[in-house]
Amino acid sequence: MGRTFIDWRGCLAHRSGKRCALPPAWAPLYSQRWAFMVQQSVGRSCHRCEARNGETFPGVGLMSKWLLILTGILAMAGDARAGWYQVENFEGRVGSDTIRLSLQRYDGFGSGITVEGSYYRDSDLTPVALYGKAAGGSLELCEITSEAELLKTIIQGSKTPVETAGCPLKLHVTPDRATGTWFDGAETRAVDLTKVATLDDTGDGALTGDVEIPFWAQMPTQVFIGLYSQTSSGICMTKLRVGNKATGKIEQEIAFPDEPCDAGMLMTPIYLNVEIGDDETVLVNFRDGRMGFARSFKFDAGTNKFRQVD
Repeated sequence: MGRTFIDWRGCLAHRSGKRCALPPAWAPLYSQRWAFMVQQSVGRSCHRCEARNGETFPGVGLMSKWLLILTGILAMAGDARAGWYQVENFEGRVGSDTIRLSLQRYDGFGSGITVEGSYYRDSDLTPVALYGKAAGGSLELCEITSEAELLKTIIQGSKTPVETAGCPLKLHVTPDRATGTWFDGAETRAVDLTKVATLDDTGDGALTGDVEIPFWAQMPTQVFIGLYSQTSSGICMTKLRVGNKATGKIEQEIAFPDEPCDAGMLMTPIYLNVEIGDDETVLVNFRDGRMGFARSFKFDAGTNKFRQVD
């Protein structure tokens, strides 16, 4: 099956034909999601857009296609390698819990969202997705606790801005720290975090510290954490770490080439650069100067490791 990608710079790009597969949970929202993403293609998150099994893409007028392609060409005219990643990573405590938090700021996420992120506790190594709004150094962040909520809030989005006033996490971010409160419904806990790493590829590219990205995608027993590095050819994910939820340990590292340095640099939210596809295939997204592509990895029960299958 071919897969189709949405890229805000190119918008429409068929990897191999017009038939493609979609994770079952996304199928009911396919038509609404397609319409929303075409309308919001420029400045909106570039997410994978796939049809239901055996279904072809709906007709899109030739003029519409050329307008979208022209928009992509104009957007790329400045710098094809410039990106949208402005990421800050923090470590510290929420109450008595030790956590690792990653936040990405971007004005074009859509639905009024200007911050997305991911965090996990050292005790369980299970990433939790976050979204919210930033006003200067003040952040209001909500948790996403289910795949359905992730689909509705992040993937599908909404035409009206999200409401974040009731979000449990309130942060004040300074150049070195993030402090605030976290209300879990029963008690308010103090938040005290130290900035440990940053990534910015919106200009010449700058990276400090060890930038680990806890991807939103996860499997029943495994999580995926990307290690981003500055190489001679730019910033990209150089390793994908596979963690065991039960033990809290990293069990495998999958290395990616420094040249070209393109792994983990496609999707607008950096946390979507690893996804779970059909048959529990792990998809790692790559940029390529056009629409991007994905490499597939499957778990091998014989070696207890993931191996590339395409």
